[in-house]
Amino acid sequence: MSTQALVDDDPDLLVTGGKLLALVTAFLPVTGFLVRWISFGANPSTSGAADTLAWSAPITQLAATGLPSVATALLIVIVVGLSDRIARLPPHQPGSKWQLVAAPAFFLGLVGFIVATSAWPYAILSLLGVLCGFGVGLWGRRLRRRGLRLTYRHGWLLALPIMVVGSALIGLEGTPAGTTSAEFTFVTGSHIVDGRYLHLGEGGASVFLQSCRGRPALDAVGQTTVLSETGIVADAQQSPSVIGMLLQGKSGFAGYQRSC
Repeated sequence: MSTQALVDDDPDLLVTGGKLLALVTAFLPVTGFLVRWISFGANPSTSGAADTLAWSAPITQLAATGLPSVATALLIVIVVGLSDRIARLPPHQPGSKWQLVAAPAFFLGLVGFIVATSAWPYAILSLLGVLCGFGVGLWGRRLRRRGLRLTYRHGWLLALPIMVVGSALIGLEGTPAGTTSAEFTFVTGSHIVDGRYLHLGEGGASVFLQSCRGRPALDAVGQTTVLSETGIVADAQQSPSVIGMLLQGKSGFAGYQRSC
C-alpha cells in the first residue's frame, strides 16, 4: 500500500486511523519474524536454522512478538500527525521561563529513567525514539520554511527504519516470547531420548527442540513422535538493564540463550 494514500489536505481521522490499523496488522507478523530471526541467528547453536525457527510460531505469537517495534513506529507516525495539527492551531502566548525549563527537564528525566532501567537493547531503542522526535521537529521547521507541512507520509518515512532497527534490537534482547521448557517423552524406537528440552517452535509436522543437557543440538522431530509434554515452564531470559550491567556487574548478552 502506498504511503501516499495516507496523505490528505484535511484527513478524516476515522479513515486515517483505519488505514493505519490495516498497515499495523500487516506489519505485526513480519516484524515478529524479524525479531525471532535476529534472536535465533545471534546464537551459534541455532543460527543455522534461524530462518526455519523464525517462522515456526503461530501467527498470533508472531504478532505479539512484533508488537513493540510496530508500536514504536506507529507512535512516531502519530507524533507527526499531531505535530501537523498543532502547527495549524492559532498562535499562543509563550509560557513563563519556569514552564520552558520544567517541561524539557521532566522529559529528559523520564527518558533517562527509561534508558537506565530498561534492558540494553530497549535503552538504545528509547534513545533512537528521542532522536526521531528531534528529527521530526527539525524536518517540520524545514518544511514550513518552504511553505509545506508534515504529513503522515513523512511519518512513515521515519517510522519504517525505526521498525526494522527496533525489531533487530528486540531480537538481541534475549529469548523470544513463547519459548518453553518441558519434560518430553517419545515413542519407542525414536532417535531422540526422553528428557527436558526447550520447545523452540513448530513447523508443518515437525517440532523443534533443543536439549537442556549436553551439547545444545537442535532436533526436529515429528509431532507424532512426541508422546507427552509435561512440566511446561515459560523460558524468556532477557538481557540485564543498563543499571544492572554498570552497578551490579551483570553480563550482557545478545539473542537467544539456552537457560534450562
